[in-house]
Amino acid sequence: MHSQKAVLLARQAGSPQAVFGLARFLAAVPTGSQQTAGISTSSTAHAAEAAPAAAAAAAVGPAELPAGFPADLAAATEGPAALYTERVRSGLYRPDALQQVTVSRLQTVYQDLREAYPPPQRRSGLTLVDHVETKQTRSSWFDGISMLLRSQSGLQGSAGPHGQRFHVRGLYMYGGVGCGKTMLMDMLVEAAPREFQVERVHFHDFMLDIHSRLRHVKEEADPLKHVADSVAETIKVLALDELFVTDVADAMILHRLFGRLWDKGLTLVGTSNRAPDALYEGGLQRQLFLPFIHRLKVWA
Repeated sequence: MHSQKAVLLARQAGSPQAVFGLARFLAAVPTGSQQTAGISTSSTAHAAEAAPAAAAAAAVGPAELPAGFPADLAAATEGPAALYTERVRSGLYRPDALQQVTVSRLQTVYQDLREAYPPPQRRSGLTLVDHVETKQTRSSWFDGISMLLRSQSGLQGSAGPHGQRFHVRGLYMYGGVGCGKTMLMDMLVEAAPREFQVERVHFHDFMLDIHSRLRHVKEEADPLKHVADSVAETIKVLALDELFVTDVADAMILHRLFGRLWDKGLTLVGTSNRAPDALYEGGLQRQLFLPFIHRLKVWA
């Protein structure tokens, strides 16, 4: 309060003597009074101490990767492997052999998805009249008939850039609490471009949404098939966190639900504290749940 009055008086006086007197007054104020006046001496000291350290870190440059770090991860320029490598290099993550194996498999999923769903080609908008075809060639006619036959066969997965459909195998990560499963899955989500159409959701919330949708389509001949198709229309990659089945209502529909989603080409990347064979262990009518486990092993 005193310092604020002194500043006001000095401004009103406008003389060099007043300004000099104000400087001597502030210099004589104890540390506690300076903090009351809004001057943080501790933060100033910390900033002064941090400046040489920051300068030294900048002079050293990026840290080297630890010895034995996988070469395939270090060479990655995109995807979860590139994110993981950069964060290990910066010291944000500690090197972990099991995590590195998992990241390598996530990178494979990412590369398969990149091949299946390449970035859209941007057209320039220019048309060269001399190169415009005026009639359909034999090859393009054959390609059209071939695509029509494939589309009627029903043997394809999710739609690709030219109408063809793909099945990209996902990944099911399981282990104890704190081993980094969710962290690694989230790196895939972070690295995924828009064309992957990734949906990241907790398993419990996902199933609540499924049951809610089912209640709204009771009039459909096959409500579960209808809901699965609607999910597959907007999601190509489902990042499902903490897959843990305890509810019998969930267990009874998971096989048909995910069976349809996988048939439509959905890629599942999930985390769980349990191995696939231990899911819904001891649950009611578990024999009806076992086909889901079998397909989970095939597609994740």
